[in-house]
Amino acid sequence: MVLPLKLDKQKINEDRVKELLDMLGLSNRTLHLPNQLSGGQQQRVAIR
Repeated sequence: MVLPLKLDKQKINEDRVKELLDMLGLSNRTLHLPNQLSGGQQQRVAIR
């Protein structure tokens, strides 16, 4: 989730990232790459 921010050289707010992952139900998938997420999980991330 933070890769686009890193590539754009933006400051990363770790608390906000954790909050968004919790909202998406993906807090247990923090270290997974996009291709390691299910199709539904990828859609949830893309919509936000």
